[in-house]
Amino acid sequence: MAPTVLHVRAETKPLEHRSAVTPTIAKQLVDAGYVVNIERSPLSIFNDSEYEGTGASLVPTGSWTQAPSEHIIIGLKELPEEDFPLKHIHVQFAHCYKGQGGWEKVLGRFPRGKGTLLDLEFLEDENGRRVAAFGYHAGFAGAALALMTWAWQLTHGKDEPLPGVTPYENEGLLIKDVKEAVESSKAKAGHLPRVLVIGALGRCGRGAVDLCVKAGLEDIIKWDLPETSAKSGPYQEIVESDVFVNCIYLSAKIPPFIEPNSLSSPDRRLSVVCDVSCDTTNPHNPIPIYDINTTFSSPTVPVKLPAQASDLPLSVISIDHLPSLLPREASEAFSSALLPSLLQLNDWKHARVWQQAEKLFTEKCNTLPEGLLAVSAYRLLRTRSITLDVETWNDNGAPLDAKTPAGLAYTDLRKAIHIRGDNATEAASGRYKSAVEKGRLLYTHLQCADVQSHYQWTDLERYGWTADRRKQPRGIPSDIQTPLLSDPGDVVGGLGCPRIEAHDPIEPKDVEWDHLRESTVDGRHYNPTDAWYKGIYYPKRGVLIVSNARSPRYAVEQKKRIDEWEGGDLVPLGLLSDVMFLEYEHLCKTAEPPLQVRDLRYMFRSQIVNKETREIIFEVLKRRGVVNGPVPWPGTAFEFPSEEALALLSTPNGRGAALILISHRAELGWKTIKQITVFDNLLSAGERSVFREWSHPSMLIESEDSKAPRQDEPGAGGQEQ
Repeated sequence: MAPTVLHVRAETKPLEHRSAVTPTIAKQLVDAGYVVNIERSPLSIFNDSEYEGTGASLVPTGSWTQAPSEHIIIGLKELPEEDFPLKHIHVQFAHCYKGQGGWEKVLGRFPRGKGTLLDLEFLEDENGRRVAAFGYHAGFAGAALALMTWAWQLTHGKDEPLPGVTPYENEGLLIKDVKEAVESSKAKAGHLPRVLVIGALGRCGRGAVDLCVKAGLEDIIKWDLPETSAKSGPYQEIVESDVFVNCIYLSAKIPPFIEPNSLSSPDRRLSVVCDVSCDTTNPHNPIPIYDINTTFSSPTVPVKLPAQASDLPLSVISIDHLPSLLPREASEAFSSALLPSLLQLNDWKHARVWQQAEKLFTEKCNTLPEGLLAVSAYRLLRTRSITLDVETWNDNGAPLDAKTPAGLAYTDLRKAIHIRGDNATEAASGRYKSAVEKGRLLYTHLQCADVQSHYQWTDLERYGWTADRRKQPRGIPSDIQTPLLSDPGDVVGGLGCPRIEAHDPIEPKDVEWDHLRESTVDGRHYNPTDAWYKGIYYPKRGVLIVSNARSPRYAVEQKKRIDEWEGGDLVPLGLLSDVMFLEYEHLCKTAEPPLQVRDLRYMFRSQIVNKETREIIFEVLKRRGVVNGPVPWPGTAFEFPSEEALALLSTPNGRGAALILISHRAELGWKTIKQITVFDNLLSAGERSVFREWSHPSMLIESEDSKAPRQDEPGAGGQEQ
């Protein structure tokens, strides 16, 4: 068997001096039996002579394009902006998986050439942690440039930007320059700078904090998930700091950390922002005060301030390859961490870390616009993918209009999962596989996504919702009475909840929210939609029952196609996961004594009629050998992360529960879904076999507490570069 050939390409990004394979690592790869080709590079911090004696071969710059297709191409930063198809396996940071500008053109080159992208940013070990990352040195270098900029502003005119910088041979030289700059400006400012770091517990944030400490700073504000989850941005604390260093890992839409209007605050001290995360082209960039990347030759960009703002200048540093400021140390640390994975490339199809990278690549290719995908083999399904707006996560699962265009996937969690277009020829097994993959994506976000809804209970009436709080409750749906109402021990699996009582000030509440009034919020007008969410709330037992739901979008679609609706903007506060959770939270807080919101554990979906959900329910039951539909309580339980449970989670009646846990993590804490139980108490066994279509299955979605991800995991802060 011929040895595996690794071709290490020369970097082409200006002032990019790092290398994914250092001389030390090249020798270890050769010793392990690999053939290693190193492109000559005038930019690399490592001289060609340093590779002599390693056993690697030096080859011409840019020769990877002519390399045989079976060679594996290894690099760091993006390829030059060309359009020719890519035929190789590429190991690199591609920056095209999170909706970045031009992502579809970058990603589309791989399937067109039958190549494969194994993105370094998403290589994870068995614990879900990055196997190798430049985050520490990115934060370290970013904080260094931020402090140098702060010092420069104090001693130069506001129209004089920080001059270009060049890479340092080692960390000591960089720290020396930073300390001298800060100390020289301290006298003029009268104080050392106050620095706020968000994402301070991740790799990137730790690097930023370490630099500040080594530079002699004492006033360092370190924020991470607890601080950003406690309240939504924008944050006044940023404006009141001299320097803000952003080190988060942006995986979904979040409220902005800072906005142009907040810069008018009379308390503003902020004069430098270093966006280490550098999500400049991401539509969800939480620092929307700039829109270009900067470079080492021109490190800062001035921010246009509001007319009423003070004369204090404000500059942004947004360099997307900050570790290159310390290229040798950054490369050595990264390459050493990557080595165990590189040693698996000779059999990468059977190595878990590379298998997962390929699977993610395939999933991302599935989101490409049709015109950019010439090779259908990279489709997970042969159906059209439909991009959903936030409002189309209609938890009652109403079908979309057939004219909804195929489109791109966005990184907002609520837009991340595509609902397939109807296709009469698609086999049930294909639909099941699609549901499993969608459920897997949603379940993954349960483990790591930090997406906080910004709505409050008082917003419901502001947006035209009206509550009907029934003094004479309609009663708990008959199909749920057995699992819910039994006294402990009477029925196997019963939750021990007593019957609803109208006079009971704490026990179940029967509340219906209807969208019947027009409203105007922040200058935007919203017409009523006749939507409703009918629920029975049992906060003392941690129970939420969705007895009936009709989302604003579905309600509008019943009147007229959504793309022709003349009612103006669709009300943004309209998801089941927001409306019903806000009511549950309100009942907890107003109870006497107050109840714990985070004790929410059981979510019921009663008498499901949604076609998509029913189809998946019958399919997963069939796979369990239950052929005549759901059986009475205790029903059939599907534990996570089984394929059947994931498929159920992906359904319109399942994902609403997941979104409650994800979007309201600040109130609920970290939770995951333990199992989904399917049952039906309305039909006898004989009736189920004859009148299958009459079955109205119900679901119990049971959650449990989970641990927050480690702060250096994806989703927990620290964009890697």
